[in-house]
Order: sequence, then structure tokens, then C-alpha cells
Amino acid sequence: MTELLKQAFAVASVLPDHQQDEIARVLLEMARDDSEVIALTPDERAELALALEEVARGETVSLEEAKAGWAKYGI
Repeated sequence: MTELLKQAFAVASVLPDHQQDEIARVLLEMARDDSEVIALTPDERAELALALEEVARGETVSLEEAKAGWAKYGI
């Protein structure tokens, strides 16, 4: 296992169970399939649609705000 993957697991291990399950599902799907396409659940599609609508309205965060959010999870 690479150091980066160990770090990712360490960060994910303190997240709530539902977030850990989402990460595990994506990881398993990526490991099983060489293509770069990830099948989204209906809920994920709906969330993505909402996010795209927010972007279209200009409702985005600054790079600094994004980095602060990522830092919260050790990313």
C-alpha cells in the first residue's frame, strides 16, 4: 500500500460511517473498472445537478474557502 493511500485511509477513518461508505463504494468501483467512468446513484445525480445550477448562478466559493474546507479533512 502506498503512503498516499495510507494517508487517505487515515483521513477517511475518522469520517462518519455514511461518508466512509461513499468513499468505499467509489474506491471499489474504481478498482474493479479500468474505465474512468463512475456510475452515480440517483441521489448523487440530483446533488450534481444542484451543484451545477449553483455554479451557473455564480454561487461558488473562493479558492481560499475551498482549501479551508479541504484542510478540515486533512486533504
